Amino acid sequence: MDDEEHKLFKEVRIISHMKKRKMKKMKKKWVHHSFKKYNPNFPKWFAQEKNKLKKVLGKIKNAKIEHIGSTAVPGLGGKGIVDIAIFLPRQGIDAAKKKISSQGYKEWPVPKKLNFFSFKKFYGPETSLSKVFHIHITADKKVFEKMFVFRDYLRERPDISEKYAKLKKKASKICKGSFIAYRKLKNPFIKSIIKKAEKN
Repeated sequence: MDDEEHKLFKEVRIISHMKKRKMKKMKKKWVHHSFKKYNPNFPKWFAQEKNKLKKVLGKIKNAKIEHIGSTAVPGLGGKGIVDIAIFLPRQGIDAAKKKISSQGYKEWPVPKKLNFFSFKKFYGPETSLSKVFHIHITADKKVFEKMFVFRDYLRERPDISEKYAKLKKKASKICKGSFIAYRKLKNPFIKSIIKKAEKN
């Protein structure tokens, strides 16, 4: 581990510890999102959810739905969350948000600068995280394409996928449930891969 990476891991440990203390103070349940092995059912779960979403969004023209994230890369483990990216014309966004919310999805706040809206849905108890879906909706084509360029690169490069899996395992142990800390550890790797993929 080089000095820069060591510094990042040290910073993340502090963030994770502070987050856990804050959660305990607020008397909220701390959910530890451990690293899980790849489940061969992920593609089937995505296909089933995609069919439901297509029916719900049926009247909105030019909608595109993609399976993204770790569950979209064969053999790559992670939190076990099925991430779905949806591209829609800007005029269809508000209607789509209402339709998706009617299907049991709860909106998950994300910074406005990211230019997409996120929703999450749990099948079963939220704390069990047995079957979880995250949807990311955008009208920005560049944002949409960037969501699956990383996926495509990992599918084509098993060696890079394995390296990413090791990083995720390590991050999961250190972050102990803090999404902020977990993302902070993963982001430099993800950005570097997207940059490489976009050059190809």
